[in-house]
Amino acid sequence: MIDPVLFTINLGSFQFSIYWYGVIVVISILIGQWIASIETRRRGEHPDHLWDGLVWAIPAGMIGARLWYVVNDMAGGGRTYIDEPLRILRLHEGGLHFYGAILFGALAFWLFARRRKLDMWLLMDSVGPALL
Repeated sequence: MIDPVLFTINLGSFQFSIYWYGVIVVISILIGQWIASIETRRRGEHPDHLWDGLVWAIPAGMIGARLWYVVNDMAGGGRTYIDEPLRILRLHEGGLHFYGAILFGALAFWLFARRRKLDMWLLMDSVGPALL
């Protein structure tokens, strides 16, 4: 079985591990963003709006992915996060859910587009194929 940790950085007594899963997710986000940028440019909009929106969508997507997982676990009868609520913050133990990431990331991106007065329909048409 492959080790889930790609490498570990030691800074004195502080240890930080980089996981394969995280690297794959980041690469996927960048490739999806690149595809969406090409499509946005093809539709006549400036692709920098997408890169700016990513700053909103990624943190919201991470929070949504974790919350969806936690709520799903509790709905299934799990007591882990009820008994120890601080375990919600332990992302390195696993537990992210794709649906929460898409829902919260899309909501944050919608708020970003609305604030910047961008054409949300054009942006959603550009981003849709990249989400695959």
